Amino acid sequence: MFTPIEFDYYKSFSQVIECYAKGIQEGQEHKTAIDQYGKCNIELPERGIFKLLIEGVLSPFYIFQMFSCILWYVDDYEIYASCILFTSVISMSIELYELRK
Repeated sequence: MFTPIEFDYYKSFSQVIECYAKGIQEGQEHKTAIDQYGKCNIELPERGIFKLLIEGVLSPFYIFQMFSCILWYVDDYEIYASCILFTSVISMSIELYELRK
């Protein structure tokens, strides 16, 4: 199915780049390639924010953060636990934003 590109060893580098850098732009060769291989489209299913949030919260890092915060609250480290909880919420929000973008 795949055939290697055969180069003329006597061509200069600039001649090789000029010959192959354009790719297949239009015309019959383009239509033949699309008929043979199909379009190069990757369609990703769109996931909802709630599903992304659940998947993110159930990652091992955030589960560890939740258990750590619970332990710190029990041991009277409320300020430290609150700071970690706050930064985790900010981090999760940024991660959700980036995934949706």
